[in-house]
Amino acid sequence: MLTDHWVITQLIGGSCSVILLVFASFQSIGFIRNWNASKYDEQQLQMERKTYLLASILQATLVFQILLLLIFLFTVNIHLPQIIKGAMCAAGTLALNSYGYPLLFLKMGGVFVYFSFLVLNAIDDKAPDYPLTPKKYWLVFPSMLIALTDLVFTVLYYVEISPDIITTCCSLSFSSAKQDAFFQNAVSNFSSTQLIGLHIGSYLLLAICFFWRKSKLTLLMSLAFTLSSYFAIKYHYIKFIYGLPSHLCLFDAFNGQYYYVGIWISIGLYGLICLNFYDVLRKTLNLTESSNRRFQVSLFTFFSILAVGIPISYLLFSGYTFS
Repeated sequence: MLTDHWVITQLIGGSCSVILLVFASFQSIGFIRNWNASKYDEQQLQMERKTYLLASILQATLVFQILLLLIFLFTVNIHLPQIIKGAMCAAGTLALNSYGYPLLFLKMGGVFVYFSFLVLNAIDDKAPDYPLTPKKYWLVFPSMLIALTDLVFTVLYYVEISPDIITTCCSLSFSSAKQDAFFQNAVSNFSSTQLIGLHIGSYLLLAICFFWRKSKLTLLMSLAFTLSSYFAIKYHYIKFIYGLPSHLCLFDAFNGQYYYVGIWISIGLYGLICLNFYDVLRKTLNLTESSNRRFQVSLFTFFSILAVGIPISYLLFSGYTFS
């Protein structure tokens, strides 16, 4: 599979990101050791010039790492199923070997680390004395390790894929799969109305915390809301999105056949977490931006429409009745 054009794109892009992050890691050591905003000597002036270039390189690299997640999802969910026998979506291609799902979870987790640096850098640029310049560069090291591990797992994942292998795919999602039996048994204790109530109730608590301006509590509630959304979507809403009561595979929702609804809902869930994480960082570092409150409320509303409005709209238009 290493000769496939989508795979080559990811390997070249990942390799370039690792090289740039390794370079940035060595440069970050100097900023962490020697940065002192109260000094005005030649060394400090040179570092102030360098930090603009280094921060720009890191911004582009980390944004590209996030883009690689989308490219990977397209590859395993749309491109590879056309090549691998028996695969209909990412559920089959990721199960081809032991590196598939760990690689997906690593990429998803890495987004939050990359986003943390991007947020700190954005806050630092707005402050007149650049108080976060030495602190934000500590995040370069975990970002580099994640990107390196990502590249290694990507190589191992694609190396072990053979087009001759026949895999099983969404057939596992039409019935009770062994690895999913625990969650299905747990969710089976809840009725459909209870799942919807848990989903909407957790969002209402999230909204109350947000408008109450309890940033840390809001972040915790956004994580809880994401967890409740996963179970509610996978075991209830997804049936109305597909129009099939027995199809519980989430990956098909990312296809154009269903208007990429999975992408829009994921943007909403990620957006709510990142928005609240940004607010926690801002308040923890005592950087007030009261003028941006209206913009934050607008973003919260937009992400809420994606994460909550879209799933509920499928219920309403399907004629679902609560009982």
